[in-house]
Amino acid sequence: IGLDPKELLLAAVYARKRGKLSRFSRALLWNSQELAYLVADYRKPLVCHLGGVAQDGGAALACLASFSGAHQDSEICVRACRHGLVPMGGMTYLLASLPWHLGEFLALTGWTLRGYELLALDLVEHWLSPEALPFLELTSEKQLEVSEADARL
Repeated sequence: IGLDPKELLLAAVYARKRGKLSRFSRALLWNSQELAYLVADYRKPLVCHLGGVAQDGGAALACLASFSGAHQDSEICVRACRHGLVPMGGMTYLLASLPWHLGEFLALTGWTLRGYELLALDLVEHWLSPEALPFLELTSEKQLEVSEADARL
């Protein structure tokens, strides 16, 4: 999940030649940002388990979910700045919320955060072992019965 930096760089080259972004590139950027907003603002429980490496916008979507979890194999890194891009898809919001200017450090260096670090920095809320996923699936069936109006309470 997320945008490939190569696609964004190609869109930037095209925009420089033509003087404006193509309709497809504008829609791609808009939809990426809109998805991050919808995930962050969604009132029903949204479970996201980081099961491996997540980068940039995909990592942001996982951390913005209302019930996010990680384990020892989970990793998050910000690579957009290496390509001359601004972190997007909600990642700038997450980086700005980190203490001690750690977000700036992560964006500029591309440093990788692992499972226990994600939990300590409150980027994810729960420590979830991979064996817990079947139990989450069982309990999530009950959550689907909640209406959007009831979820706002």
